Amino acid sequence: MNSYENPEEQLFQKCLELPPGEREQYVKDSCPDDPELRDSVLSLLRSHETAGGFLESLPEEDSAKVAERLQRIAPSEESPGDQIGRYHLLELIGEGAWGSVWMAQQTADNEAKWAGLA
Repeated sequence: MNSYENPEEQLFQKCLELPPGEREQYVKDSCPDDPELRDSVLSLLRSHETAGGFLESLPEEDSAKVAERLQRIAPSEESPGDQIGRYHLLELIGEGAWGSVWMAQQTADNEAKWAGLA
């Protein structure tokens, strides 16, 4: 264990063990002669309470929300059946901030040209 003890961190952690309604008074009672420590811990508690539960949602829920937002902002210009170069787009596999990934099939006509047969 680290020998360095941070009174601010210790007091903050102790406060988190208490019901929210008792925390502020506990801080005031714990450091009546140290207004800087008191103010710092109270500020940490306010930040903790307003942070919300951003880590409480499941990653797949967040991914679905992000994908939905991206689709509204910048819908994919490609669609199944489109031809891009020698590839025929079959199915959208995934999309992200940098683009989309498609399952595609190389067309026979372009295969022959590519191989120098046509």
